[in-house]
Amino acid sequence: MRTTPFKVFFWAFALVMIPLALPAQAADGNQTISVSMFGSTLVLQTSDRMAGAISALNWKGQAFIDSKDHGRELQSDVFFDNDGVCYNPTEAGSRTDGAGHRSSSRLLALRVQGNQLWSTTQMAFWLQPGQSAAPQVCGNHPDLHRAVNKAILSKVVLRKHVTVGLPDFPNVIRESITFDVPAPYKNGTFEVLTGYMPKAFSQAFYVHPREMRAVPADGRQGEQPYPVIRSTPDHQYAMGIYSPGLPQSDWPHAGYGSFEFPDVTKWNCVYRYAPVSARPYHFVAYVVLGNLQQVELAMHRLDQRLENQGR
Repeated sequence: MRTTPFKVFFWAFALVMIPLALPAQAADGNQTISVSMFGSTLVLQTSDRMAGAISALNWKGQAFIDSKDHGRELQSDVFFDNDGVCYNPTEAGSRTDGAGHRSSSRLLALRVQGNQLWSTTQMAFWLQPGQSAAPQVCGNHPDLHRAVNKAILSKVVLRKHVTVGLPDFPNVIRESITFDVPAPYKNGTFEVLTGYMPKAFSQAFYVHPREMRAVPADGRQGEQPYPVIRSTPDHQYAMGIYSPGLPQSDWPHAGYGSFEFPDVTKWNCVYRYAPVSARPYHFVAYVVLGNLQQVELAMHRLDQRLENQGR
């Protein structure tokens, strides 16, 4: 059978267009990194369910992360214009995602190589458009009770590079985190990293790295200028947060938070800017695990190392 010029053109066009018609392959958010840590194995896991957010940290049979819903995990979020949860892009997803198996956030890319992870996520707003914030409040606006955002998916893109275990610091996780902010705002509160932990981590400590001394929080909650550690009562399991840029010079009395809720505890590290420009905002935070003594020592040594390197 003779092939006409039209048929040649048709099949050439089809071969070009078929790949364009196929759906793009989604990023695989279910990844695991395992490293040796003090004679046992530290296991970090991300999940599709949480749009690539870190949903599990386990060591010596102890779970360090609570991932019951999409507002917990080890993750990042940001608040703009003092609107609190009413304008709150969140890495793992939205409040309405609940305990479900899908996230409103969009995982754009995730790659693991050895003990390192790279991911890119378009962050969903914590509240659906028009959704009530109750029982929470909308920042410092007493008359604002509902979501300000007009879409469920924000235009803020979160890029992170996670390294599990550093040279001379096997119990330290380094997170390099960048928020790509697409538009200007009057102000922004970047919850660079927050760790929601099981209720068993009921004790909180504030740490002055130069003194290598953990001071019991004695029930105090909220923000203050010193790194936070949360520990089990027997001090056999602990996790802390340290970020070399905190406290900020214009916010000297804040930066690290410790909080308790009926079924979960948390720490966080927070940076604030006013105004906020349309540009990338980059941060580095260190998560430190082990028993309480190991966490204290690593925080002190890490602070000394970074001080010697000029941070």
